[in-house]
Amino acid sequence: MRTDSPVIRSVLWGFTAGGTLAALYFIVLSLSNSLQHALEELRALWFWLLPLITGFGVQAGLYFFIRGTIKQRAERSATASVVASGGTSTAAMVACCMHHVTDILPIFGTSAAALFLARYQTVFLALGVASNVVGIIMMLRIIQQKGLYGENNRILVQIMRLDMGKVFFVAVLAGTAFIGSIVSLA
Repeated sequence: MRTDSPVIRSVLWGFTAGGTLAALYFIVLSLSNSLQHALEELRALWFWLLPLITGFGVQAGLYFFIRGTIKQRAERSATASVVASGGTSTAAMVACCMHHVTDILPIFGTSAAALFLARYQTVFLALGVASNVVGIIMMLRIIQQKGLYGENNRILVQIMRLDMGKVFFVAVLAGTAFIGSIVSLA
């Protein structure tokens, strides 16, 4: 595999994005509280943070794969779809990181909002995980619709055997049920 291929670049961008998100998490929590607090939060919430960071990295990787493949094929017509999907990924990351607002709200004298967000932190985390899954499937759907995978990319060939439109529908239903169950527990 060539080092200038969209696959290699997208994997590197995915790891970079995930690593950057993890670093930002530690920086925000360390500056707003302490490094000890950041480590305690990681220990307590690792089962939410791992899928959030991984999901963000996968979305970034898929975005750069789509962009790189489109550039290689000089197919400019799909650019609007990529931008729309990128916007969804950004919205998913905003949703998943909303719980960190609870760390800085007391500084601004908004204790009631901080208490609300802290109480529903699990809901925000679940919403972020579900949004990541939906965002990833949306990008896979774009790859499928535009035929952006090659026969030499065995992983994508296997994934593309599924109808991403149906997978998207099921993911939205499952995500809605998942968020509903988390909300009812909160």
